[in-house]
Parts: sequence; structure tokens; C-alpha cells
Amino acid sequence: MDILVIDVGTTRVKVAVVTENGEIVDFESEFIEKENNPTEQNPKKWLDSVSKLTKKMVVRKKIDVVSVTGNMHALLPIGKNGEPLINAWLWNDIRSRKSSEWLKENYAKEISRRFFNPPIPGFPLSKLIQFREEYPGEYKKTCKLLQPKDFVVYKLTGKLATDVTDASGTLLFNMKNKEWDTEFMKELNISLEVLPGIYESQQIVGYVSEEGRELTNIKKGTPIVAGAGDLITASLGNAVNSETFVLVYGTAGQLLTTDSRLVESLSGRIFAFEYVNEEEYLYLGTVPAGGYSLDWFSELTKLSKEEIISKAERANDKSSLTYMPFTQGTGTPHMDYRSMGGFNGIDSNDNLNEYSRAVIEGPIFSLKESHEVMTKKLGSRKKLVEQSLAAKIPLIKKAVENLFDEEIYIPETKESSIIGGAILGAVGISKYKDISQAQRQMIKLNKIKKMEGGDKNVEIKERFSFYQNITGKLFSKKEVF
Repeated sequence: MDILVIDVGTTRVKVAVVTENGEIVDFESEFIEKENNPTEQNPKKWLDSVSKLTKKMVVRKKIDVVSVTGNMHALLPIGKNGEPLINAWLWNDIRSRKSSEWLKENYAKEISRRFFNPPIPGFPLSKLIQFREEYPGEYKKTCKLLQPKDFVVYKLTGKLATDVTDASGTLLFNMKNKEWDTEFMKELNISLEVLPGIYESQQIVGYVSEEGRELTNIKKGTPIVAGAGDLITASLGNAVNSETFVLVYGTAGQLLTTDSRLVESLSGRIFAFEYVNEEEYLYLGTVPAGGYSLDWFSELTKLSKEEIISKAERANDKSSLTYMPFTQGTGTPHMDYRSMGGFNGIDSNDNLNEYSRAVIEGPIFSLKESHEVMTKKLGSRKKLVEQSLAAKIPLIKKAVENLFDEEIYIPETKESSIIGGAILGAVGISKYKDISQAQRQMIKLNKIKKMEGGDKNVEIKERFSFYQNITGKLFSKKEVF
């Protein structure tokens, strides 16, 4: 059985064929041409890439089911003709700060109660209000609001739909009632008509239409599942569950786990979304400028990332220099989205070695704070799966080993979102009875033997303690939002 997975990312479109055993047997990708505004994308360029890459692939493989994933929290209004009214505003578009502040001032507690997430600029609700103010003409023409993956599914099937995970990332989906929050939408004068129908992620949402066949050469009538946002498929492909954390050290740093409980005391501290298992929720701790901090420091110092890592490995173990990776806001658990990065504990003996190590450790310290909050409220987990830079760079791997108590695992493939999408496809056509069975069959993890840290173990924990002391003073009197 062959599953075609389409992944519309922030920087590139990926298309892959995955077997029922989780083996990626064909893979193509293409960078998305940048717009003048880097936080916007032209959806037609997604389709161009999907068409080109998929046509290459279906010549080589017979496709049994299609699964689509993509970046979350975008704003993409579609007109009555089925075409975008504007470029998509991506998750990292923060022009809606004004709308976000208005929501915070007037509805912060109500939003937390209904949606379990704060009204930050990244969520579509803030973007929608800003769009209504800036482009009233286009707003009135809006027929449906879609996410990137949903637009691709629409062009393949003719079906205007979304899945429960992307719906839960909009601040329009009531997490308790598991439906669009019509009461709150009425309060904000938002029509229910602009929101698509909601499906479970592994549910077949439609079949390839004649137009979809012409676009991709996928056989007409091939089933397509609703899919899920890339945060969810990446977590799924990394074997996240209620006994496992997944730590991602990418452009943003992320710590994820699932739980059957919707814990109200985490609202406003840790993000929460619907998960592909109907009875579970996905919890997310994040630091927006995770791996981006390394990019920023590289540009600032004119050193390559490899040179920075090499210097960090030679840093003085006794130095207390720490970095607050808040150049794009704190993320969780402090939820302060002002730019407030900085270095603390500077000693006159510190040089680029110590600064380099601090920049690398800072995002890990931030995720460790989220880890402590999540563990306190949700309980401990047995495993931690490292992904992205955390699975590649020995210095980062070692820091994670020394700070986190769970057993450490690394997946065999870096394309976790592709595997997660394939799992949804396999379950959707009943190759596996449920998500858990598909994960066991399609994901391969390698356990990492922890090395004894010795003095270095103690020293990194002391630096983390110093870091916590600083954040404690910075945010102790801050309100939840």
C-alpha cells in the first residue's frame, strides 16, 4: 500500500510516498518562492509545486490514499469562485498585534475559558479581525476561511473542509463543546457561514475530482483524508503520546505531549489543541526564537553555525553566562510576546565561547521551564523523543540528557510530519484500526544511552537554576496573558 503525503510548509512544499510500514520510498520537495512580505504566501504557488512534484511521483507509484498536512494558524479567505481573496497570512505574521491587544483587553478570560489559548497575534482570530478592518471589501466577499492544507484538499476534491486540529488552532473552536463557538462568534459579529465543516483528521473528506486529477495526475476517485496541521503530524510522526514528550529544536523550540484531560490550570501557560485521537489533547510548550537564536547569533558575529557550536564546546564550565531567548517573545509558560531577549551573568572573563554556549542552551532552558509546568499538572512521562537540531548536534543532545529525566529516543527519519501524515492516511482507509496501532507499525525510534554527566551535569543545572531565578523575577507579578 502506498500513501501520498503532501506537506505545505512555511518555506517549502514536500511530497512523498510512504508505505504501510512507514518507509519513505519516494520524496520530492521545492522551495516556495518568497513574497515581498515574508510572512505571506501566494496559495497558487503551493498548487504549482504540488502539481509539479505530484506529477513526477504518480508516474512511479500507484497511490492508494492521499493525506495533506501544512503550516497552521494562517488566514486564507476564499471567495465564492473558490480562489484566494488575498495572499495567506502565515502563523508568523504579527500585523494583528492591535487586534490581539483589543481581544486581550476585552475578552482575555472568556477566550481562555472557551479556547484554552491566549489571544496572541499568531492565531487566526486576531488576523481575521485585522483583515476585516484593513480590507472591508475583501472581507465582505469571503465565502470560507481555510488553512493551507485545506486549500490543497479543496483543489483536489472540491470539498471546503478542515480538520479538528486546525480548527482548534483558530480561537474560534470551543475545546469543551468540540464545535465552532457560535455564541462567541456572534459576539464578535463573525458569521458561521465563513467557517468550513470539521472532520476528524483520519476521516475521508472526499475523493480526487476530475479537476484534482488534471492538477496532479492522481487517479480520479482516490480517497483523501482531512489531514492535520504540521505541528500535529510532526508530533504524531515522532510517536508522541501520554507517556512521551517530543522535544523539537527547530526554528522555534517545542515540547509536546498528549493527555486525555483538558487541564484548566494550564490555560494561558501552555498551548492546547485537539489531537488526532478523539479522546486526547495535544499540549505544546514553545520558545519562538529557538533555533532562530543560533541563526541570529551567526549573523551578528559573522561566524558559521559550525564555528559557533565549536566555540560553545570549548566554553568555561564555571561560567554562569545565560541567554534569555526572548527576541520574539517568551512563548510558554510566561506568554509575554514583547521582544525582551538578553544575556545575564556576564563576567569580564567571558568570551565568544561562553556566549555561544549560552545562545545554544537558552532555548533548552526555556523548554525545561515548560517541561516543569507540564509535568506538575499532567504528571511525568517515561520517554522523550529528540527531533531536529536536538537529534543532530551532540552539544544540544548532551544538554537535554543532563536536564531531562526521561529515557531519550531519536527517530530514524527526520521527516516526522510526512510519517504523521501517512499514519492518518493508513488509518483513514482502515489499514490499521487506530492511531496507536499505526504508530507502533510505522515509527522507528532508537534509544540513546545516557552518559554520566559528572561535574558538567551539575554545572548545567546550576546555569538553569540561575536562568529560572531571572525569569522568576521578570514574570512573577505578570498577569496570565
